[in-house]
Amino acid sequence: MRAFIFLVGLAMSTPIMALDCTESVRFGNKLVRVGDSERRTVESKRPDRRVPLQYPNGGSAGIRLDYHEYGRTVHVYIGAGVVSRICILRD
Repeated sequence: MRAFIFLVGLAMSTPIMALDCTESVRFGNKLVRVGDSERRTVESKRPDRRVPLQYPNGGSAGIRLDYHEYGRTVHVYIGAGVVSRICILRD
């Protein structure tokens, strides 16, 4: 019984995917926050990848800027010209 409880606790504590959505991220000495403009985000650091986002019916939902750094990948979601969400994926 103790082994079963231990295994269940271990399974629940192990993250399926290390995804952390935050309000801000730092690139060197530049800080990008939710609500900042797309221009400020691109000026802080050049994105490694730009991914267009679409609604299921085909309309544009914005873009996602991907920044690859040592040990993490940062996704910056932009809608209507402003940063709407910042997510960090641990590698």
